[in-house]
Amino acid sequence: MKKFLSTLIFFCAIILTTTVNAENLVSLGVDDLGDEYFLDTESVALYKQEGKRIKFYTTFRTVYSDKGRKHFANEKLASTVSTYAFANNNGQKLAAELSIKVYALDGSLIEEVQKNSPRWEKINPNSVFESVYDAAYKRLKL
Repeated sequence: MKKFLSTLIFFCAIILTTTVNAENLVSLGVDDLGDEYFLDTESVALYKQEGKRIKFYTTFRTVYSDKGRKHFANEKLASTVSTYAFANNNGQKLAAELSIKVYALDGSLIEEVQKNSPRWEKINPNSVFESVYDAAYKRLKL
């Protein structure tokens, strides 16, 4: 059953690149390799807000192109689902990876990693992570 659901989700992500977006997946754009990023809008959740400091969580999906698969030297790579914590510390945008699931073209799970001690890192301007941060931040109910 899990394999069927994973395959179904993968094909839905591929279909989203050519049709309208699903209710909870919003395309954030395509990078230089042709990989497309999707925000799971239902996963956006506020964790803590103290004045100008805020922490929130979200999940996003990366669907890899042929060029992206070649870049990672993995022809079976289809997509990843990443869960991140984001923070705004008085104007400084930060991100910490909490977990990642890597899926193959056949929908099977290649690898799953949970971070026990996530590290906060500054988000580079004009990066994929800034796009995810900005799109998720807009959906927070502040």
